Amino acid sequence: ITLAVLYRLVMWLMAHSEKMEDLLEGKPVVIIEDGELAWSKLNSANMTEFEFFMELRLNGVEQLGQVKLAILETNGQISVYFFADEDVKPGLSILP
Repeated sequence: ITLAVLYRLVMWLMAHSEKMEDLLEGKPVVIIEDGELAWSKLNSANMTEFEFFMELRLNGVEQLGQVKLAILETNGQISVYFFADEDVKPGLSILP
């Protein structure tokens, strides 16, 4: 019963307070924008560059200039949006 009440209280707080929701759920973090890596955001997300580059490679990225936008989602996954082939910029290679 105590857990059910606590659960309902937390859900109510999240529904009525954006700050509480952000605190408990987190916010997506833009790590790459227009091929530029935001090192400070990557470090504050408690992810090493090696882990991040591995995730990018798993998404088919060979170099950062291909990436229009990369977002670290609240569930820990990375969403990657690519430039069109003709718009790819030169960038840092992430291949090992």
